[in-house]
Order: sequence, then C-alpha cells, then structure tokens
Amino acid sequence: MYCPRCGAQDYDEDEPCEFCGFTSRDKKRWSSKSILTSGVITLLVISCVYYYTQQDSSESDIMLQAAQKEMEKGIRILQSIENEMGSLRDVHHEIIDHAMKERQYASHSSDIVTSALPRLEEAAYSFERAEKFYRKCQSFHLSTQKKEYLSLELQRTAAYQEYSSILTELCENYATYYQFSVPYLTGEQILITILSDMDRGNDHLESEDYTLAAAAFTSALRKLDLLTEEYTQAYALIPLLYIDHFLSNLEHLDRALHNLAEAAQNLEEENITYANFLAVQGMSEVQQFSQINQSAFQTQMAAWYQTHITALLQKKNTQLKNIRTIEEDISKKKW
Repeated sequence: MYCPRCGAQDYDEDEPCEFCGFTSRDKKRWSSKSILTSGVITLLVISCVYYYTQQDSSESDIMLQAAQKEMEKGIRILQSIENEMGSLRDVHHEIIDHAMKERQYASHSSDIVTSALPRLEEAAYSFERAEKFYRKCQSFHLSTQKKEYLSLELQRTAAYQEYSSILTELCENYATYYQFSVPYLTGEQILITILSDMDRGNDHLESEDYTLAAAAFTSALRKLDLLTEEYTQAYALIPLLYIDHFLSNLEHLDRALHNLAEAAQNLEEENITYANFLAVQGMSEVQQFSQINQSAFQTQMAAWYQTHITALLQKKNTQLKNIRTIEEDISKKKW
C-alpha cells in the first residue's frame, strides 16, 4: 500500500508512515481539505462563468442597440429616396410640341436622382456598421435563441445592403436617362427651327426674295452647329445607334444648306444656271437626310429603358418582398 502523502511503499494505515509520519487521522483531515478545495474551485469556476456570461450579455445588448440604430438610420434614408422616386416617369421624347416642358421635367428629375446618390452612400455605410455590430454580438456567449435572432438580423442587413445597391444603380441609370433627355430634346427643338428656316427660305425663293432666302438658309446653317453639339452630348450619355446614324447624316443637311444659301445668292446676282444647279444639289442632299428612320429612336430608347430602368424596378420590388419575409420571421423571434 502507498502513503497518500509521500507515496512510500509498504504503508500501514494503522501505523504512522515511517518516511513522513502520515497517519489515518491525517488522512481524514486530508480528505476534508481536498473536498473543501474542490468545492472552492468549483464555486470559483461557476462564479467566473456567470460573471463572463453576464458581461457578454450586457455587451451584446449594447452592440444590438447600436446595430439596430444604424439599421433604422439606413432604412429611413431608403424610404425617403423611395418616396422621391415614386413620382418619376419616363420622358415623352416623341411629343415635340411639348419638348420644352418635357426638357424641364427631365432636368428637374435629374436633380432629384443625383441628389439621392450621396444619401444612398450614407445608407450603405449605416448597413455596413450594423453588420459589424451584429457580428460582434455573435462573438459573445449567447443562448441558442439569441443566436437564431442574430442570424435573422444579419440576413435582413444583407438584404437591405442588396436593396440599397439596386436602388443606387437605379438612381444612376435614371440620372443618365434624364441627363440624356435634356440635350436630346434641346436638339429636337433646334431641328424644328432649322426646318422652319428652310421652309421660310424656300418660300422666299418662290417669291423671288433672294436676299431673305439666303438669310434664312444661313440662319439654319448657324443653328446646325448647335444641333450637332446637343446630339453629340446626348450620344455620349446613351450611345443609341439612331443618334450615331443621325449625326452621320447631318453632313447631308450641312451641304444642303450651303448649296441653297449659295443658290439664293447666285439668283440675286442673276447667275440662273449655276443657281439652279446648286438648288438641285441642295434638294438632293435634303432627300438623303430625310431618309433617316426616326421610329428607330423610339424602339432603341424603349429597349434601353427596359434593360436599365424597368428591369431594375422589378428587381427592387422582388428584393423588397424578400426583406418583408425576413422581417416577418424576426417578429416571431425574441432577443
């Protein structure tokens, strides 16, 4: 038998240990001391676990409140932008009689969506901070119920981040669309005045007011530069094939106006033969310009709008439904 204290062999529990003097009476005291020590250690462990659990619970509550505060801030921004975008509509490019009104609407709408972009960045930052707070909560010692609640909150945060991203892309596309519409409609108005000047020049030719005819064609020629500038600006924003074709064909209109203006001047100087030659050349160039298929603009613009606006609106609405589903699940959970 071994001594409980020193481990010496041939120990007799009825006699003191010949090496350390340990007796059976000491054994009883040793056992009581061991039990007491174990109890104290167990109590300390329980106390520490309780302390850290309580501390984790308190810190997780603080993190949760911070996360929810950031979420509320981001959601308020998105709701505000949604309300502003609710009144947006497409531009009526084909209604030339109301081009001025439509151009003003496009300019105003462009300001609305452009001003929303910095606020969308702010919302995205709030959702990013909320995610960090929620993930910090996950690092604490929490109950299964609280972990499930946090998992749903993180799902909601990710859903709102995606929703904010879709809304940002939509605003950017709306801004491009409205910014495009302003120079395009301006160009349409200029084109109307150019064609009006050409009609006026032709009327003066018929009435043999050659000086006034030359002035009308020259006026149209000066406006042609402005027309080119506006359509070039529009094409830089949305490169529709129709506008590219239109700009390429403006050279026909340019040559037509030069020929007609020069023809009027030659008629004034009674150079009839050369004037008639120039007039024929001018009208031939006008016919070349008139062959542009204007209906192609509506088709191409509608296709762009479907891809960059309508499709995103549908995607946004689908994501909003996903958010509502997650929020319903959260409402059934308790922190």
